[in-house]
Amino acid sequence: MYVNDYLSSAATVVQGVPEARGVKRALSEGDMHLQGWLSNSIEFLKAMAVENGPSDDAELSLDSDTTEKAREDVLTFQVGNLEHVAYTRVGIASKVASLFEPQGMAATMIVKAKITLSRIGRAGPLVA
Repeated sequence: MYVNDYLSSAATVVQGVPEARGVKRALSEGDMHLQGWLSNSIEFLKAMAVENGPSDDAELSLDSDTTEKAREDVLTFQVGNLEHVAYTRVGIASKVASLFEPQGMAATMIVKAKITLSRIGRAGPLVA
C-alpha cells in the first residue's frame, strides 16, 4: 500500500485476478473500498470489470491513450524583503542567518553565502 493505492504484480492474469479479489475483499471488510484498477493487461481489466460491474473510468489500461502521467514537481526557494536589507556586512549576515530551511535542500546555497561573508570579513574594512 502506498498512500491510497495498492501496488502489486503477477506473472499471469490467472494469478493476478484471485489476488486482486482477495485484496479487494479484505479492504472492503475494513470499510476501505478500492475505486478501480490500472493495469497493462486488458484481460485483467476485463476480468475485474465483470466483478465490479460497469463504471465510468474505474478501469484504465497502461497500453491505452489514457495513461496516468506523473506531475513535475519544482522546488523553489525565495528570500523575501531584500529591499529592506542594509547592504553592509552586518545587514547581509543578518539576512543569511535568518534563512530557515529544515530539510537542508538549500544548504549548498546558504553555505556559499556564508563562505562569501567569511571572505568579506577577512578582507577587512574598505578604506576610501
